[in-house]
Amino acid sequence: YRARPDVAAVVHTHQMLAIAFGVARQPILPVLHAESELVRDEMPIYPSGELIVTPQQGIEVAQALGQHRAAHLRFHGIVTAADSIEEAAIYAIWIERAARANLVARQLGAVEAMPPEQMDQVERFKGPPHARWAYYREIAERADLVSGPLVDVKEFPEGVDVCLGEGAVSSADDLERIRLV
Repeated sequence: YRARPDVAAVVHTHQMLAIAFGVARQPILPVLHAESELVRDEMPIYPSGELIVTPQQGIEVAQALGQHRAAHLRFHGIVTAADSIEEAAIYAIWIERAARANLVARQLGAVEAMPPEQMDQVERFKGPPHARWAYYREIAERADLVSGPLVDVKEFPEGVDVCLGEGAVSSADDLERIRLV
């Protein structure tokens, strides 16, 4: 937070496909419209797989992140940074969705990134973070995965760990599968 006054929230996740792209040092290309903003510029990679437990390691992660909104923690996971916890969580969801789309596209053949002018157009018309968060929350509610406020966790399926104050939210791939209590 000291390195980035524009950042009020950080999310760290352990999403399998995002980790794999970082380990392989393969870029996650902008191939999905909404998610393209996060990977328009290649995600930086923090090279160590060690747990981040010291202030110096935290400084190094912040330096690796730079002005990006997401970075790989090689052999470990990803980190996203935003001005709200909702937006940082959405970014974590989007990174894994983008990684999944990249993997599928690469299995089908050559992958072409979305042209910059199309990414610019999507950026101009995207909704605010609270609207995007409401979209994911509604998906979870329709699937009967949400009861009560978004503040604590009872079960930890493998995947996203989103710290919210004293609690956390955990998801396997997307908020569509989230178990909120």
